[in-house]
Amino acid sequence: APAANVVNPKLFDKQAREVAGQFILTAVARRNTGASWELLDPTYPGREGYTKQTWAKGDIPVIPFPGAASADARFNVTYSSPKQLTVDVALVPKKGEPAVFEIGLRRRGTGNNQRWLVDYWMTRFRAGFRGEPE
Repeated sequence: APAANVVNPKLFDKQAREVAGQFILTAVARRNTGASWELLDPTYPGREGYTKQTWAKGDIPVIPFPGAASADARFNVTYSSPKQLTVDVALVPKKGEPAVFEIGLRRRGTGNNQRWLVDYWMTRFRAGFRGEPE
């Protein structure tokens, strides 16, 4: 049987947090979306067909969250390995309803040139339990 995933929140280091935060402040908030291009892993779904210039126009395959730039972001690591992280992100705006997303990060490069890149962003879905009708 495969070993169970042991979540190691220490892998969500300062650099990983900065990449996740910058992605939220740019791509998700739709502010200066061109700056988020450098944060994308080549495997990010929907990235193909875009250049940095077309990405910067803001019509991008990233689920937006109005008010993300001023929302409080809370992170919870749900999967970790030395090369991949999956993190639940709760965005809590000053006004309005909070939302929870999943962000995937992938470590690329070798040696001192390693860096985290975003390879996934989606609203979090967890199947609910439906109780007996009354």
